[in-house]
Amino acid sequence: MIDLIKLTVTAVGEDESASGFALSDQIARGRVLAIFIDSDPAAFESTTIEISDLGDPVSETILGIPEITTDLKFYPRRDVQSEVGANLTYDGTWPVFEPYIVCGQIQASVSLANNNQVTTFYIWIENLAADLDFLTFRIGPTVGANGAAAAEYYGPAINGEILAVHVDYEGGHPNTTDFYLLDKDDPAAENLFSKTNNNANLKVYPRRTMHTNLGAVINYNVGGTAVAVVKPPFVGRLFANIAQSNPGLYITATVWFERKPLYDFSRHTWPPG
Repeated sequence: MIDLIKLTVTAVGEDESASGFALSDQIARGRVLAIFIDSDPAAFESTTIEISDLGDPVSETILGIPEITTDLKFYPRRDVQSEVGANLTYDGTWPVFEPYIVCGQIQASVSLANNNQVTTFYIWIENLAADLDFLTFRIGPTVGANGAAAAEYYGPAINGEILAVHVDYEGGHPNTTDFYLLDKDDPAAENLFSKTNNNANLKVYPRRTMHTNLGAVINYNVGGTAVAVVKPPFVGRLFANIAQSNPGLYITATVWFERKPLYDFSRHTWPPG
């Protein structure tokens, strides 16, 4: 199902520096597909617009356009990453993009405009309200010696596909800190996402490479650099841990996922009849 959100912003203040914002009445839960900016016919030349998700702990900009004075429509997309946080590309330079994931109120803002300047925003969202969810958890405190302290988190059992992950390093983590996120019930113990030797906050859309029926990595080009990617599935308890850090520290993480309920095979028998 696709929803259309309409937000109207009237800038208030001195000409050329007026600003304003509007919030959606409802919580948007899904993928941003397209955005149309209906500009004021008398829009000031420096007018700047921005759209973001208030439910996003990093307030990532979904669309930000400076000096917009005409009506324009956009299809904003975000780059995605590998399971270790590296930006994925089709040939080493062309990024792989997907729609932005939102799970909160949508905010549209206008700045550097004239007083009483009106801008209307139309935002198309693929509604995943029944399936899109997120989990925020805090890991810590870390225990151990400097450079070797660790902590673990055991989460609830969840079935679905990982959409995005945000990691907030609280306090003074050293740059040797490792963070791992995985499905504790995965027999392969494969990381859904991991970042080693890092202490900078980050947000990623982690993806895994796909394979042929012979096990070869699927590529879009002869050189083998343009990999085909898929959202990693999980059917079990989320598990996260910190390693190689200093004692007494925490990490707060948010995981966005699309729920995929387990199929109930007990309702069917084979052979039929």
